[in-house]
Amino acid sequence: MKKIIFYVKEYYKETFNLKLYAATAILLAFLISANYTLNIEDDFIDAYHGTWYKGVLYALLTGGSYLITCLFIQLFTEKKDIFKQKGFWYSLLLFYIIFGVYRGSYYAIRFVQEITIEADYYFYYKLVGNLEDIAFGVLPFIIIYFVYDRKKIDHCYGLNTQNANIKPYIIMLLIMCLPIYFASLTEGFMESYPKANKAHYLEFSNIHSISSWSSFLIFEFFYLTSFLAVEIMFRGFLIYRLEKYLGNYVVLPMMVAYAVIHFGKPLGETLGSIGGAYVLGILALKTKNIYGGIFIHIGVALLMEIFALLSF
Repeated sequence: MKKIIFYVKEYYKETFNLKLYAATAILLAFLISANYTLNIEDDFIDAYHGTWYKGVLYALLTGGSYLITCLFIQLFTEKKDIFKQKGFWYSLLLFYIIFGVYRGSYYAIRFVQEITIEADYYFYYKLVGNLEDIAFGVLPFIIIYFVYDRKKIDHCYGLNTQNANIKPYIIMLLIMCLPIYFASLTEGFMESYPKANKAHYLEFSNIHSISSWSSFLIFEFFYLTSFLAVEIMFRGFLIYRLEKYLGNYVVLPMMVAYAVIHFGKPLGETLGSIGGAYVLGILALKTKNIYGGIFIHIGVALLMEIFALLSF
């Protein structure tokens, strides 16, 4: 835990710029206020659920937020040539094409409609959707690494065992138990969690004569595995490939984009994602691996599921 605190303090000293941090905070405040006041994600973007338009809108929203933060970095720091570098634009365009497909893919809906009975639809839809996350959110980046970046980056966007010490992250997760528990008592939280309820896991267990815990664990396995995609995209590709152009400041635009993808979730979760992205981004940058982030992300998601389940 001491090492984590050291990394965060060191990074803060290296990158703190009052104008940059203030501008980033104002941008986040504006984006979050606009979304939760106007329900941009729920009423506008989600209106295109099941179409590619949803992915395009998500890519534009998060990509625009990312670019505005990069503009702040160019205006307020020594990084004055960010937008002049073709590699920056190629990397960002590549990311958001993949991200748009990842968020807008609707193959799970079509596939499950063809192979399942109506009673099983929601359960299998969630499972296949989580497999889609791996297919569109992990495999493309692994391919990109081995085709383009293998000789430039000595690890697959943080998927390496070097400096992979999970112990400090266990302490972090334990510290987070209490705030997650109190969050689970709020109405907004209970409307979104547990995700297993959205998959109708109890109905699935009754139809197939298996225990409710069995169907719950099947769902959770696929659900939690899907978080690998988020980590390799945001703490992997956006950190290690864009570090060349943004330097240590690379964490800040990732943090803003990461907060934006939480729109549609409870406000407290979106606010918490800002601090989580900042710390996990720093740790990815300093340790050159993302296993800690994967552990924390899965651990937090599982705690949210369990606390929400116990509150019912």
